[in-house]
Amino acid sequence: MSEFTNIGIAQSYPPQVYAVAPDAPWDNMKEFVDDAKKNPGKYTIGISLGGTTHYIAGLLMQNEGIDLKMVEASSEVDKVAAIQGGHLTIGNLGVASAAQYEEAGKMKVLCLIDQEPSKQFPQFVPAMDQGVDVTWLAPLVLWGPKGMDPAVVEKINTAMKNMSTDPKVQEQLDKMASSFKYYTVDQVNEIINGEITKIEKLVESLGLN
Repeated sequence: MSEFTNIGIAQSYPPQVYAVAPDAPWDNMKEFVDDAKKNPGKYTIGISLGGTTHYIAGLLMQNEGIDLKMVEASSEVDKVAAIQGGHLTIGNLGVASAAQYEEAGKMKVLCLIDQEPSKQFPQFVPAMDQGVDVTWLAPLVLWGPKGMDPAVVEKINTAMKNMSTDPKVQEQLDKMASSFKYYTVDQVNEIINGEITKIEKLVESLGLN
């Protein structure tokens, strides 16, 4: 992203979870990963080829040393139907939808993919907290043109800090199961550069370059 100037991270998209069929033998992500290690290539995972879900699945396999069969299942509806029908082992979906499906006894959530727990859905434990090394940052980033005056960047970034204490902003974010955490300009640069490096490595390992 060298053609832009990083200014701030406005908010994160609603969290994602990994879920399986309600009668699946695993109760958490660690159990699934341990089983997958013993049975390479046995289980399937729903992805959108070349999309975010493809990268997350690749990261999971890369970090945990497991082999899953990637199956094209672009929409959330496709993944849910395939999992419930026994055609797909595991897939990701939004936390709010997952909570409804689990409450209705139609799916079982194994983990939250986000690194931080969801205050709206505390029952879902992040994979990282289970000892499974997979997490994905999905922020809305505020960019400016390349070569912006650092003083202007700092001023805009500081103004964004008010979002973290504005009750109206927080109320709207809660309704969307989204969140906002303030980051300084230095922190934003560190986060984005780290994500770019991670994605570049995944692109290479997945053969998408």
